[in-house]
Parts: sequence; C-alpha cells; structure tokens
Amino acid sequence: MYLTPYRLPNLEVPFKGKANPHASASERHTMDWVRYFDLLKTSTAFKKFEGARFPYLAAHAYPDASEEDLFLITDWLCWLFVQDDHFDEARIGRHTRRMQSYVETAIDLLRQPRLVTVREDGALLAGLGELWQRFRARMDTDLAARFVMAFESYTTGCLWELENRAYGYTPTENEYIIIRRDTSGFRPCALLIEMAMGESLPPLAREHPITNDVLSWTNDLFSLEKEAKRKDMHNLVLVLRGSQMSVQEAVDAVGQRIDSSIAQFIELEDALPVFSRETDKLVAGYVAGLKSWMAANLDWSIATGRYERALDQSDQSSQSATSAAS
Repeated sequence: MYLTPYRLPNLEVPFKGKANPHASASERHTMDWVRYFDLLKTSTAFKKFEGARFPYLAAHAYPDASEEDLFLITDWLCWLFVQDDHFDEARIGRHTRRMQSYVETAIDLLRQPRLVTVREDGALLAGLGELWQRFRARMDTDLAARFVMAFESYTTGCLWELENRAYGYTPTENEYIIIRRDTSGFRPCALLIEMAMGESLPPLAREHPITNDVLSWTNDLFSLEKEAKRKDMHNLVLVLRGSQMSVQEAVDAVGQRIDSSIAQFIELEDALPVFSRETDKLVAGYVAGLKSWMAANLDWSIATGRYERALDQSDQSSQSATSAAS
C-alpha cells in the first residue's frame, strides 16, 4: 500500500522516565533465555531482534522492579513481541485454523499448567510454559486468574485481526478502538505492575483504557509504514484514512487523540478517590507504573530499530517526539 509522505506530530509525554538499575543484567539474561528456547531461528532474525531493543522498553516501563522481577518481565515482553510477529508476519499467521489451534493450546497451558518442551510443543509454547511457572510463583490466585483472562482477550483479538486480514475486512473506527485494547498486549503487562509491587489493587483502582489507548495509538503512528507495506488495515491511521482523510490528516488526528488521552489521564489522577493510607500508597505506585509505561513506550518507539522506516519517512520525527525522560 502506497502512503504519501507525512510527518509525525509533535508527541510528548509529560512524565519523567528512568531506567531500572538492573537493566544491563536483565538484557544479558533475556538474550540467553531467548537463545535457550530457540525463539529465533536464524542469525538474521536474532540481529533484528537485538536491534528492536525490547529489554530497553522493559527496563524503562518497570524502573522499580526487583532484579528477579525485571528478568521475568523482560523475558515476557520479548516472548510477547516474538509471538506478535508470529501472528502478524510468519507463514502460520496466514492460516486461521492453525493459529486457532495454537491459541487454544496456549490458553489451556495457562489454565492447566503442564511440562512443555521445545521438541514436543515448539519454542513459543515451551517459552510460555516456563514463563507461566515463574509468574505463578510471584502471583496470588486472583492476579494469576486475571492474567489468564487478559492473555485470552489478547489472543482472541489477534485471531479477530487474522480473520479480518483473510477476508480483506477493514474494521470500523469503534470496532478497532475497542479490540485494539486487547491486541496491544498491554492488559497482561499492566498486571505485572501489580506483581512488581507485590500487592493487588482494589477493583476501582485498576488499569484504565486511557493508558492502553495512548500506548496503542503511539505504536500505530510508529508502525504505520510496517502495516501499510503488509496491507494490514489494523492501524488507527489507516482506519481513519478510510473515512476520506489524507494520510497526514489521519496522522495528525491520531496525535491529537494521544494528547487528549494524556490530558484526561492527568485529570483522572487528580480526581482519584481516597481509599485508605495503605491502599492510597499502592494506587500511587500503580499510577506511577502507568506513567512509566507511557514515557518508556514513546522513548522506545524512537530508539528501536523495529520502526526505522517510519522514522525516516516522518522527516526528523525523532526530534519532535519526546518524553520528559531524565
């Protein structure tokens, strides 16, 4: 799909970012973990993976996680991105029945944990099985159950996208926005903020879709070239463009929505209810985690080699897209 030249909007996240002090150790650990489970089959794929800098995202999205938790979180994020490419780009991702079977097996693995191996179950499922053993050791029953539900919603959304691509269907704006909150993969990642804090939040204080929208739409801006090249209409810019907007108008509209969502997040933070001294402290930590995610996602989107073409296309966009990172 051809896109006329465009510029990314002046993106800014007004939250300070910082790196986890265990970042370097975590990156070394995760690279070894990825090799151990044979998640990447060629040296070219591994080089591309290194250039994507997923450990950078993890270290900045969870700056206060312990070393053990950061190792686990970084492994998870890297696994999630590999699986995301499995859905979107790999040959199996074009076969609905095969992907449906994979999803059913993955969800069953979380519901009924069992021993999995690369030889018998494949690299992705073996990696997921090992991750889930470590997650269960760090999560209480409620958090583990919510993680399974979030993962199931994510994979269901991915299958929805797969079917749309198979039939050449472009989702409506409302359809896309709702399902994007699942396909972003942020819902299970948000639960890891609670895991890293070591406490679960009351239901009223849990993850809000605003943060998810900021992350998803920022990703849509930076991944626009990638999706357009594959003729994949699951991108808010492309969905809006279908309503007779130009590419630049759609890009600007997405940027405005990101700014509006961040402003709404700040308003909601100011209006948070009072619970108890202990709960209020947990809520403040969780809100700080959401801010870290938004700042980290923007900084990573600029730093990663995953969206290099988009940065070139947008004409010095890396200079106009910044967070308040220290």
